[in-house]
Amino acid sequence: MPSPQPMNTVHSGSKLPSQIACLTCRSVKLKCRTTSTGEKCERCKRKSLECVFEQHRRGRKPGTRIKRNTYRANVQIEKTPISDQETPSSSTRNLRDDTPSPKPGDTVDVSPPQTAQSWGNGGLQQVGILSREAQFGKFSLENILSVPDVLRPHHPTRPPTHSADSFDDPITCNMLSFPVALGLFDSFMRCLNPYVCQLDTKLHTFDYVRQRSSFLLTAILSASSKAFHPALHPTLRSHTENLLGKVFARGIKSTETVQAILVFTYWKEPEETRTWSLVGYAIRMCIELGWHEIEPISQKPRTSGDEMSIREARNIERTWLVLFVYDRSLSLQLDKPWMIDRNNLISKASEWYQEAYAAPGGDMLLSAFVCLRVISAEMLELASSIKLKAQSSRSEMLSRLLNSEISTWEKGWLHKFEDETVAAPQQFLVNFYGLHLRLLLNSYILQQSLHSARKGSAVSKSALWQCSSSAIGMLDNISKVIGPLKQLYFVQDSVHVMTAYAAIFLIKLLVSLPKNLRADLETQSLQAILLSSDTFSQQCATQMTGCAMQARFLKSLVEKYQILKSQASNKTRDRSNHSYRCDIHPVQTYLHDHMNSTINTTHWVPETIEPYQDTEDFAETNSLTDSTTDFKTDLSADKEIWEGLLTDVGFWLSEGNFLLDNTVLH
Repeated sequence: MPSPQPMNTVHSGSKLPSQIACLTCRSVKLKCRTTSTGEKCERCKRKSLECVFEQHRRGRKPGTRIKRNTYRANVQIEKTPISDQETPSSSTRNLRDDTPSPKPGDTVDVSPPQTAQSWGNGGLQQVGILSREAQFGKFSLENILSVPDVLRPHHPTRPPTHSADSFDDPITCNMLSFPVALGLFDSFMRCLNPYVCQLDTKLHTFDYVRQRSSFLLTAILSASSKAFHPALHPTLRSHTENLLGKVFARGIKSTETVQAILVFTYWKEPEETRTWSLVGYAIRMCIELGWHEIEPISQKPRTSGDEMSIREARNIERTWLVLFVYDRSLSLQLDKPWMIDRNNLISKASEWYQEAYAAPGGDMLLSAFVCLRVISAEMLELASSIKLKAQSSRSEMLSRLLNSEISTWEKGWLHKFEDETVAAPQQFLVNFYGLHLRLLLNSYILQQSLHSARKGSAVSKSALWQCSSSAIGMLDNISKVIGPLKQLYFVQDSVHVMTAYAAIFLIKLLVSLPKNLRADLETQSLQAILLSSDTFSQQCATQMTGCAMQARFLKSLVEKYQILKSQASNKTRDRSNHSYRCDIHPVQTYLHDHMNSTINTTHWVPETIEPYQDTEDFAETNSLTDSTTDFKTDLSADKEIWEGLLTDVGFWLSEGNFLLDNTVLH
């Protein structure tokens, strides 16, 4: 396809059609009358002004395709194609009959709208006065201090930036062969993509992704090689890191760049700690592209009804919704503020999966997750506002409200995933995430109840049941739902973090509960944790996978609990020799001393589990109104103690990662 011709700029002396006015007359909106000689118009000749004629920019130039006005829609999609050497697959070619792809080196038209009248329009705020170019992904001092076109007749043209992306193609770089790359790509789309709902299988063919972004292609191949071709993973992972650095250094912004960053973080290395920062960078990138104001395509006037354009528009919407879920999930896990607020697209997410050309299963799961995260934001604000002195009746009312919201969500969504067309991983995830949120919300109620129990009040049976059953339910989903399908190996890292949270919660709950409430719960909890540990261990062949580390972590957590419990029981018998510490219960004294002595030391390897002896330990209570252990019941306040315990069993609490110390791994 021929390259678009540059804008025609004709100075005085060249006769132009009468309908084209010179820039001077155009700027003051006066009729431009050319003289008989055609050198200057009457007004410029009379006032001795420079008369410059320039073609109008509206309309389609010969040899170019029609593009959506991205600035009017507040959406800018910067495409960086790689190479035209590959022939698109038949499915992609059928989608793009009416939408030819740009050639390598072509740049998307990102010049701002005409600014001849910009000073007469808009408000007086900074965003309305400064150069429009600076507001849409080009916030630079040069663009801010640029002179409007009305004062600068000769519009400066920048040389086209030829992308060097083709040199970054992992196949071109001889990192792997074409057949191997194609196999890894197909494995990703079949086994990994259902967990993250990131790509449309009809749109994102191998040729399409390779043509659009080497970064996205490499990120996909790297994630897939970790599961299916471990020997290639270090090379592809290193190349992905290099491309990430180039993207950051060059300020490249596109849909594919955002998707590549997300894929890079889903199945990260055990020592990776940049997820929060990388997701934040991706969100800022999308905001620069105007996605925070995006409207659902179903509510926009149809400028083009072809399948390709609709799928590409939904691709942007899908990526923004995935970012919303990811942002809120990280906020819950790390106790940090979220970045993405609700907009019209997010508010209507419950219907988004029903629109034309939706990805089966994946888009429905994404809609369900968006609705779940909206609920979590509203309910967590209520739950976290509970004061420790709040009345138990108010806590019970709040508990009913929280659980009612989650039950409504479950009734509206869970039955939709029973359809045989929905992939098994998506059925697992929708149940697993729902149980996780129920556990998290009810933990606030239970925390307040345990604190009140120390003063003689009864422990909330409702909150205790909701928390314990949700945590055990999460572990049962691991061992009984997804485990037998042999697909647990492919889960993203967030599932591992949530699983660890459920296990840690149960262990901490056992420490905090009165003895009469702990007996039955202890058996069920330890059994669920150990069964999940066995399930994870059966999924992996190497020691450096998430499943292997999760299996070791869960088993070590139970072993550590049993040994601490046994030693605390022995310490109870000798407490008469420590009268100066009588105000502190022996289990708290021992655990606190042991944690302080083991923090920042080498990891301790637990011994073999001994059969449980029902001895007098942790608490000496016989009724709900008796006081519990004096162990702090704030499930996050005693962070130092619990970080020591979790570090002992190989989990870094502050980052949600498993440790790689050799004494833990072997």
